[in-house]
Amino acid sequence: METTLCANHLFQINLIQIYDVSEDAVSSFFEVIKNPDVSLGLFDTYEMAEIAALSILMNA
Repeated sequence: METTLCANHLFQINLIQIYDVSEDAVSSFFEVIKNPDVSLGLFDTYEMAEIAALSILMNA
């Protein structure tokens, strides 16, 4: 499942949740996408994703 948590014309932060049947667990990651459609990577916490997005704003 993918949910957009934050978006503007420069970037968006998506919450990605993946269900692992074998472990009966859900893994969550935060993806930062620089518009248009350039993934900057997956991050373990929302804070880390915000820092990556902030670096986009500082370099824009």
